[in-house]
Formats: sequence, structure tokens, C-alpha cells
Amino acid sequence: MEPKTQKGYLVLADISGFTSFVAQTEIDHAHLALSFLLETIMEKLSSLLTIFQLEGDAVFAYVEESQLQEGKSLLELIDQTYLAFREKALALYAGATCRARRARPFPRST
Repeated sequence: MEPKTQKGYLVLADISGFTSFVAQTEIDHAHLALSFLLETIMEKLSSLLTIFQLEGDAVFAYVEESQLQEGKSLLELIDQTYLAFREKALALYAGATCRARRARPFPRST
């Protein structure tokens, strides 16, 4: 069988700043926070993309070009995913039980 060229879009959603967050957080809490955050990312992305792989603090997903109505919908999904991630990260930060041990939430994009 001859290889078939396919066109599509790849998305790598990586949680930047997570390593420093883990270094400042109790390991049990860091693992739980990572689970919640990755779950949020996957829920949002899977509405349009196929989740291919999880690697550490990153989600790799794709969509075939034929499955996408227009590029704008992919950009909107990425924006919605970031906003959901940010909301969850801030909620986790606000819900930390020990104010003295709170790690700073993930860095803001500049």
C-alpha cells in the first residue's frame, strides 16, 4: 500500500511554567492540579480535534483538514481552551488551603 498524503492541523498544548509550579507545590497537590488542568484542555480540544497523545504536561491533538469547516473555528477553539485552562488554574490557586504555601499560578502570557 502506497503512503497517502493527508492535510490537517496539529496542536500541541503545553503547560508552560508547570515545572516551576511543581517545584513550589507539594507533589501530591501538583499531580492533582496537573490532572485537573490536562482534563480541562482535553475536554475543550476533543470537541473538534482527536487527542493523539499525552506527554507529561502537554496534550498533542490533530484534525484533518476535511473535518474543519474553516480555520477560524480552530483558532476560536484554541482561544476557548486557553480561557478554560486559565479559569481552572485560577480556581485551583484560589482554592489552595495553605496561603503561606501557595505557589504562584502559571505565568501570564505577555
